[in-house]
Amino acid sequence: RSSLLQMHPQADLALIEVGISQKGEMEVLEQIIRPTHGILTHMGPAHADGFESFEDKLSEKLLLFQEVQKIWMGNKQRDVWQVVQALGKEWVSVGQDVNGQYVVTQDEVGALQINNQAIDLPFTVAAQQENALLALMVAHELGVNWEDLKERLPLLHPVEMRSEIISDNPDITLLNDSYTTDPDSVRQAFQQLAQTDVQPSKSMILTDIPHLGDQQRGVQEQLLKEAEALIGKGNVYTIGPAFSQVRAFQSYPNVATFIEQVDVNRFRKHTILLKGARSFALEQLLPHFNHQLNSTYFQVNLFQLT
Repeated sequence: RSSLLQMHPQADLALIEVGISQKGEMEVLEQIIRPTHGILTHMGPAHADGFESFEDKLSEKLLLFQEVQKIWMGNKQRDVWQVVQALGKEWVSVGQDVNGQYVVTQDEVGALQINNQAIDLPFTVAAQQENALLALMVAHELGVNWEDLKERLPLLHPVEMRSEIISDNPDITLLNDSYTTDPDSVRQAFQQLAQTDVQPSKSMILTDIPHLGDQQRGVQEQLLKEAEALIGKGNVYTIGPAFSQVRAFQSYPNVATFIEQVDVNRFRKHTILLKGARSFALEQLLPHFNHQLNSTYFQVNLFQLT
């Protein structure tokens, strides 16, 4: 609602992000926003406790698009794609499926093309690439030519607290992905950590995942196994009461207790993944890790230069 109230009368385009956590919310939001076009991003398991099933949540989300002229989406999730096609709306998709209007291909060295246009994405994590491809398609659909899009691609960088790389302390590199959490995004963060080779060692700090209902314990136990298999049990730290019930080792009820009990020096020469729900406010850890251990250094933020 605040995004709509901030619009000025001369605006000819508004991009509004919409999220829901339970049934009944989307119909109200659709009446407030009245979108003319819809962009459907990846359908993950977030807020699963507010719906009876995945299909139930998808149906609720699609209420936003009941009056739109066109729907833009990725085609990686074929079950979602098929449901959207059945709505009878004009749709445009991007992905590797050859039946989509924007077909993505990848050669033997990993270079990407979209409709035979070579593109160089500044991301390696699959979820980030999917979002970038969706944004490219929408921009091109709205009239931006490929050459302008390619020129601006290198300027993309992670949004704060979403796959953000922080290297303020030369002895510790942080992957700050603490804006939101669900099982899919946790696994995507694991992938990013695996692909990041800045420091010789790796650690991660995971928080509980809310809104999973009865599935929470089982999901967190599985993610914990995957985390320990990836970087070793001794390099995984957990925060939250649900994790504390399944793990006594290196598990803390909240961020304040972690800061109080854990010596920052043990993370020297580590890349640390911070992955958690907003309610835990993992950004409180940034000053803890960004404290210089024994180094003097000079840093230039290139994104602030004009």
